[in-house]
Amino acid sequence: MTMLPAQSEPPAEKPPIPTAGAPTAPPTEPGSASPAKNPLGRPFWRLFTSSGVSNLSDGMLQAALPLLAASLTRDPLAVSAMASLAFLPWLLFAIPAGAVVDRVNRRTAMAVANVARAGMLIAMAVATAAGAATLPLLYATAFVLGCAEVVYDNAARAMLPAVVGKSGLERGNSLLATAESVGNIFLGAPIGAWLFAIAVSIPFWSNAVAYLVSAGLILTVAGRFRAPRAAPTRLRADIAVGLRWLMHHRLLRTLMVTTGLAGLLQSMINGILVLFALEELGLSERGFGIALAVAGVGAIVGSVASPRLTAVLGPMPLSLGFG
Repeated sequence: MTMLPAQSEPPAEKPPIPTAGAPTAPPTEPGSASPAKNPLGRPFWRLFTSSGVSNLSDGMLQAALPLLAASLTRDPLAVSAMASLAFLPWLLFAIPAGAVVDRVNRRTAMAVANVARAGMLIAMAVATAAGAATLPLLYATAFVLGCAEVVYDNAARAMLPAVVGKSGLERGNSLLATAESVGNIFLGAPIGAWLFAIAVSIPFWSNAVAYLVSAGLILTVAGRFRAPRAAPTRLRADIAVGLRWLMHHRLLRTLMVTTGLAGLLQSMINGILVLFALEELGLSERGFGIALAVAGVGAIVGSVASPRLTAVLGPMPLSLGFG
């Protein structure tokens, strides 16, 4: 769930490598709106709708999973472990997942990831409905959901340039980021908390259905979304080439370190935020969801304003000023 990095060229002495986001001509289909009326095209709006539904599900889980953890234990270490396990796949599998996404149809990868998330949530919904939810099951759910998210987000960002082309990349990315902020925090969190307050299993059933709907929607996007490959290569070799290229790319290497540190600091808050809200602030479960939604207002404003601010200030000053 990250923005596309600012475009820059690798050092001249380093050979280019195939990237998941290499722009290609956007696919067309009969009945698509003309560029003047719909510059991004019908395939983009199908991708946008699918991502919006998926992000809404993500947001519901950002409230439901911590609330479930807090209902099982009030041990801060045990509660924060759930958040850590949800983020761990990004540390372990982000680069391998990117290499895998380069070898498969990105549309299929997104659908499979959401079907996997739906299956795990159905198991969690059954367990909570039966009163058999446990911390180990919660930890396993958080980890599996995190793994699927890594694949889904890698594939979605790689698929976007092929859907909108280079000219629509900034606007398309801004719209997807806005939908991500709206779904993840502003709408998803209070909905997930409200459903949890009605019955613990309801948000998990709802999310499973939403992920299946999102998977069905992404499969309707017309086009070819497999990265072109000049010759077969080994997965391990692709990962090694990518790592070497990243280590010699000063800008992306710096962005990786800074965003990693920012994520580390943010996770220190998110891990125990639910306990602080429930025990120290005395908020109800619904109140916890509303508190998360308030944080989403700034994210939405930033996403909407980012194209204009980038055009005025430039990507680097903007990153330094608001990072």
